[in-house]
Amino acid sequence: WAFAKADDNVSHHRPRLFDKLAKHVVSLHHLGEFNAQHLCDMVWGFATEVDNVSSSQYVGLFDKVADHIVRMENLNTFNEENIGNLVWAFAKAQGDDDVSLSSSSHHHHHAGLFDKVANHIIALDDNDLETYEQQNIGNMVWAFSKAGVDNPRLFEKLARHYHPASVVVEKMNEDDVSSG
Repeated sequence: WAFAKADDNVSHHRPRLFDKLAKHVVSLHHLGEFNAQHLCDMVWGFATEVDNVSSSQYVGLFDKVADHIVRMENLNTFNEENIGNLVWAFAKAQGDDDVSLSSSSHHHHHAGLFDKVANHIIALDDNDLETYEQQNIGNMVWAFSKAGVDNPRLFEKLARHYHPASVVVEKMNEDDVSSG
């Protein structure tokens, strides 16, 4: 995270640094030593650098992090900012070109990460969801859309929570149709 945010005086060192860091993380036996904040900051930093360095160098790192998170029992140690940054980073790193994480094998692999996040959000009670800032919710919705992951249950829950009036109007319209 810090190197992604570093000023332009060190920008010429970034590609080598990120490449070495990615190779190191991929070589680790497991990522259990990383906490939620570390994992999310790391992928955020790499995704931020995608504009400057070919994302193909980072496919192994994103695969490793996605695999680790999918295998986690739950995401209870992830706060709203962690979750928002995590899915934003995976969607951003996916890119729009052929040299990205958007190949079918990576897309399928990372869909498990998006499913894990969606299921976590769906399972939250309304009081827990109340703490989520709209910016993080917006980032999540953008990330799911950008990654091409459609999760109607997640979007329905978010819509109900953040726009309860629209759900009431929708229900009223359904009632009008069914009674007419």
